[in-house]
Amino acid sequence: MYKKYDRLIIYILREKQGSYTGSGHEKIIQGKFNFDKNQDIIDYRNLLQEISNLQIDKVRKIESILEANFGETRTTPEREVADKVQQIINDHIKLFVGRSEEINVLDNFLSKNSNGIRLVIGGAGFGKTSLLANWIQSQGNKFIAYHFFSQRYDITRSVKNAYRHLLQQLYTYYDELIYQQLPNDEQQLRETLYYLLREHGARKDKPLVIVLDSLDEAANPFEPPFPTPLPENVFVIVSARAEEGEEPEYLRGWIDNGEVIPINRLPKEAIADWLKKSGDGELKIFADDIQFVNKLDEITQGFPLYLHFLFQELIQAEQLGQDVQTILQHSPKGFKDYVQKQFKQLAQVEEIGGHKEVQELFALLSVGLGAFSQDDILALTNLNEWDLVALPWQVTRWFSIQIGVYSFSHPLLAQEFQGVLRHQISLVKANLIQYCGRWQENQSRYVLRHYAEHLRDQKLWEDLYAIARNKTFASCQQKNLPDQPDLPLKTIQIALLGAAEEDKAGEMAEFLLIHAQQLIETISEDSPLDAMRKGSLKRALEIADLYEIERCVLWYLLLVWELKDTGKLADARATLDRLQQKELPSLEIQGDADWQCDFTAYFLAHDFEISDSVCEVLGQKLNDRHRRKKEI
Repeated sequence: MYKKYDRLIIYILREKQGSYTGSGHEKIIQGKFNFDKNQDIIDYRNLLQEISNLQIDKVRKIESILEANFGETRTTPEREVADKVQQIINDHIKLFVGRSEEINVLDNFLSKNSNGIRLVIGGAGFGKTSLLANWIQSQGNKFIAYHFFSQRYDITRSVKNAYRHLLQQLYTYYDELIYQQLPNDEQQLRETLYYLLREHGARKDKPLVIVLDSLDEAANPFEPPFPTPLPENVFVIVSARAEEGEEPEYLRGWIDNGEVIPINRLPKEAIADWLKKSGDGELKIFADDIQFVNKLDEITQGFPLYLHFLFQELIQAEQLGQDVQTILQHSPKGFKDYVQKQFKQLAQVEEIGGHKEVQELFALLSVGLGAFSQDDILALTNLNEWDLVALPWQVTRWFSIQIGVYSFSHPLLAQEFQGVLRHQISLVKANLIQYCGRWQENQSRYVLRHYAEHLRDQKLWEDLYAIARNKTFASCQQKNLPDQPDLPLKTIQIALLGAAEEDKAGEMAEFLLIHAQQLIETISEDSPLDAMRKGSLKRALEIADLYEIERCVLWYLLLVWELKDTGKLADARATLDRLQQKELPSLEIQGDADWQCDFTAYFLAHDFEISDSVCEVLGQKLNDRHRRKKEI
């Protein structure tokens, strides 16, 4: 009960300091109290002590009522991350061919080694994500903790979210561990992941595999958060985009610690297999046509992304009764030329014709740093709602459309279409900057997330500095993007780096101070328990010390309880010792304000097993002061 409803206790400690309603658990059971968590929460006198003496059916009834009123009903950011990652996996296991050699290499990596890191490296569009998604699905006898970074979903790109996602899975793997509230700071999450693996390694009955896909699509580069060497039976597999001989920034720190598994073109056998499995069998007849397969291989050079879009076109042609062989013969060699040809053909589609709005849409998505909402697109193009719904297949096949959110289906497409639309890109970027400048009006999630990055990329330094100084902008980010609480800090960091690039010492000093102030404001919103759960006991105690001594004692005892429950016994004892050195208050009962006395006694009882001697001393000090006051 404590673990599920500690916020109720915290509310009492922080808000109900001088009043007590006298209501108890019976009032809850009888349904005589109307819960309104936005206005008031009832102050339960010694509620938890009373519950411990109740029959189990009454306990369950109270629990169900408390859960209905105080439980989490919304989708948490952690759950959303897991859902989006699963969606990425589901999208990449629908059709999978070839890669038997790469799969054997991955299988042998686990079977013939005791630990290690492998890096699946290849150019954009070669199917690294599909390989890992399908390999994970085939490893039912192993525990695999995984995270997939993807530009399709901003929430998956956060390194902090990736650490949290991995840690949640690892607490499932280490079933003997009690789940702990995860810290909110990226560095603290990294340290938690590092020490968890170092201290616990792999279970004896099941090896541990960690998979990270698309390091190149993470919001920022990061080095391996794993101990070196890895513990016995712990394996790490990552993927990233890189051409042969290339070492991008996001691979630094990874290459030196692991061996590379290159992923290249698909062989002809895989192309033939793909023909058999594509669509509803429209191309199956061509799978045994050696000349047809050879032509596909020559034109696409075994490039999976080209094959994907070309097969879409051939299936459409077969369904319309067109000559598939002729279309293949006229397809250009190389994906870049194919994209250019396809875009020119769009102008000949009757539903599109000379509509410049569609070109605007392609240009907009090509310069985007993330997905655009439908509202963004309506504001930035001359398209309306009807136009978006009526977009033909020849347009939508290039897009990923997720509940009114639009982006290209693959990052490489944005690059290719920028080349095709290079004469329109400047105008689109200018319009996008103007739209971003109206953030107070449009409240766009895209704008609040990416405005600073666009200003940086276009070197509009003064505008960048202005939004970094703007507290209303930071407040708007926090309000509209609660799942990304670090955004205001990141905006200031981008401005600071911009000032460094301009070599402006004054602005650098200014943004260092603003960054510190923003950090303090963020931290000051925490309770002591919040601070400790984010990984800083020191900060938790500092915040607790700011309270009046009566509530300071309660916070200390609550922190000790939490430390005990999470297995941090040494920290729990040290916190009790620190409390013992304070000038303690009396446990004087002051009419209806005796709730403080009740909770102090209750917390002490639960902390007793940490150090019975210290708890006895604390109890004696509190009672002695109370007795002396009574004698006087």
